[in-house]
Amino acid sequence: ATDSSDVIASFSSRGPSPLTGETKPDVVAPGVGVRSSVPGGGYAAFNGTSMAGPHSSGLAALLLSVAPDLDLDMLEEVIRSTAVDLGIPGPDMDCGYGRIDALRAVQRVADAGTLAGTIRDAATLLPLSGAVVRAQGEGLDVSATATSSGVYTMPYLIAGTYSVTVGYYGYETVLTTTTIISQTTTTLDADLTPLPRYTLSGHVYNAISTTIPITHAVIRVLDTPLPTVSVDDNGFYSMTVAAGTAVIEAAAFSYATGITVTDIFTHSTRDFYLDPLPPVLLVDDDEGTLRSYSPHVQSFYFAALDANGYNYTYWDIEES
Repeated sequence: ATDSSDVIASFSSRGPSPLTGETKPDVVAPGVGVRSSVPGGGYAAFNGTSMAGPHSSGLAALLLSVAPDLDLDMLEEVIRSTAVDLGIPGPDMDCGYGRIDALRAVQRVADAGTLAGTIRDAATLLPLSGAVVRAQGEGLDVSATATSSGVYTMPYLIAGTYSVTVGYYGYETVLTTTTIISQTTTTLDADLTPLPRYTLSGHVYNAISTTIPITHAVIRVLDTPLPTVSVDDNGFYSMTVAAGTAVIEAAAFSYATGITVTDIFTHSTRDFYLDPLPPVLLVDDDEGTLRSYSPHVQSFYFAALDANGYNYTYWDIEES
């Protein structure tokens, strides 16, 4: 919640989300000294997110009255992208994307144009499913992902000039500009040139006994669509990657994950030495004679330990 000077209120909820760790809130709205009706036909000023919430839901209703075909994802995107950024630049844990702006949000959907097109491999002319198109201009920063047929659609863009970036892993990025016209679909196709491919290979070893391979490790190139590769019985892996900078991760259960950043412009070798993780004892004393009122919570600990690759022993006191 914000006041009339766009200052975030002390009582406004802050992020991140306690469940997912995501940046929250998405947006903020007026919630300090808001004039509201009271029983008996009068009015009074109130503070609270209970004042900010109706502003946001009212904006959603207003947008749907202007553009009834807005789906939930697009509705959220319009509200976020047209918000007035507050605090540090970009989304943050105090204000999210900023304070909602009803006028700008309605202008975006009421007098908007559309950017659409097809993204292909320049060598094969096959569609590039997953290619990302980013349009920046007129105060907006919007992205769309190409479908399995290489088609993307970017509706509800404010009329004006946009810088457009088209990118996909393993291809040269295309940079261009285009003009969006009100209530018109502008077509922008792009054929991306493939980058050279090279072999990346190596071994994964125990960092303490450096000659002992870890035979259950997996290798990932982060932030790419490349599949995960498993090592063989000798801890060896081999994969094909595109030229450029790669962030490579080696992971194995009961070992600390290893990550390296490397430039690949020829066939390359990268070995990993992973540190063994210490054993963990998980003691469970919930929902037994000692704490019969407590719910079972061990599943949350199991999930956290498993996700981080820790080897652990489970001890349920009530069953001992």
